[in-house]
Amino acid sequence: MDTDRTTRIRADIAAEDAELQRQWDACRESLDSLGPEVAAECRRRRRGRVRLEGLLAKPGWVFEISTEQHPGAAVTCMHVAFHQDGAWTLLGYHNGRCARPVDKTAPLHPGLRQGFVFDAKRHEAEVVFMLSRQQLRDTIFEQIREG
Repeated sequence: MDTDRTTRIRADIAAEDAELQRQWDACRESLDSLGPEVAAECRRRRRGRVRLEGLLAKPGWVFEISTEQHPGAAVTCMHVAFHQDGAWTLLGYHNGRCARPVDKTAPLHPGLRQGFVFDAKRHEAEVVFMLSRQQLRDTIFEQIREG
């Protein structure tokens, strides 16, 4: 009886992880499609770029994207940098700064439901993946307008 319950719990966790991964994949696709538009607008407005750790030759325009995942939840936040070529980089925290590139194609960490992605050195970035493409665009372009 306990093995049936354990099997069900594991299946539920696996299904939840798969859904979170699907949502993160959709979020990445949205950011991919926004890249050229964001880069063009940042160039047009002459927005300052930031040097990123490990990408000294590829500075980026950094944006914070945050949301409450559901009512009463803590605010979840991610930082992304868009580059001149329209590509984007997911950023993780290191030494109190959010300028360390993290592998955005890595799977969400299965032990954490919050949606963390890790790079090869286990640096982490908490990601927001519940936002639609339009919500992502609105958040980014509001920051561009604010300067």
